[in-house]
Amino acid sequence: MKITLKTIGVLEEVIKTREFYFMEDKIRLGSLFRYLADCYGPVVTEHLLPEGKFSSHYAVLVNGTNSKQINDMETELKDGDRITILTMVTGG
Repeated sequence: MKITLKTIGVLEEVIKTREFYFMEDKIRLGSLFRYLADCYGPVVTEHLLPEGKFSSHYAVLVNGTNSKQINDMETELKDGDRITILTMVTGG
């Protein structure tokens, strides 16, 4: 199964790979993030999964839909899905 990943913001310089291949037919979004943390180390873990939970400093889109509107980190991914990780920026 192939998943395409796009990062916008802080993680753009850290995660250079854009396509990931998995043997499974389906994986969950949270599993993808744990995989990224394992592959890219403490920097990604610190940003995406501080204290083992997904950071609120990011928004995640699965095929253009905010993951919070579906099953959040339990969202099942399948072949061809496109994941976008956006760094949330606040200010005024």
